[in-house]
Amino acid sequence: MYRSAERAMPYYLKILSINPQNENAWSNLFIVLEQTSNIDYKIKTYEELRTIDAQREKIYINLGRAYGKGKNRLAKALEIFQKGLQRFPNSYELLSNSGTVYGLQSNYTAAIAVLQKATLIKPNSSKAFIDLGLSYFYNGQVEEAKRAFDRAKELDPNLERNKLPV
Repeated sequence: MYRSAERAMPYYLKILSINPQNENAWSNLFIVLEQTSNIDYKIKTYEELRTIDAQREKIYINLGRAYGKGKNRLAKALEIFQKGLQRFPNSYELLSNSGTVYGLQSNYTAAIAVLQKATLIKPNSSKAFIDLGLSYFYNGQVEEAKRAFDRAKELDPNLERNKLPV
């Protein structure tokens, strides 16, 4: 898939150089780019796309994930998510991903802060409450963790509550 992304990308970039607001090109570009397994190519391309249109939330989400998941560069991933949050302060995806990175860095206080905001933006997301509950749990806030896990179970009756830590 890497080679097909590499072949298709110049055409999408050409279209965007002519019309940076071409939504079909952006949509297709994101699909093709996310299918490539070459993380370095993905990062390089997303960095280039940021110069074309820094007002695309999805660029920050996907670029941060590429650094975090693909390269295990958590500090760089967090930097990208924070830049995205400067432009999109109410982005559930950017907040949620930031919370994950903070959690992986054992910075549970920061994780709780962004995940609380994420639950306000998406109050019906069981995942947000699970992530918040885990951050509370690892931060030693057991009662808050239980409440978050209970809320997640209310939102998702299929959730196996007994598999959560408290």
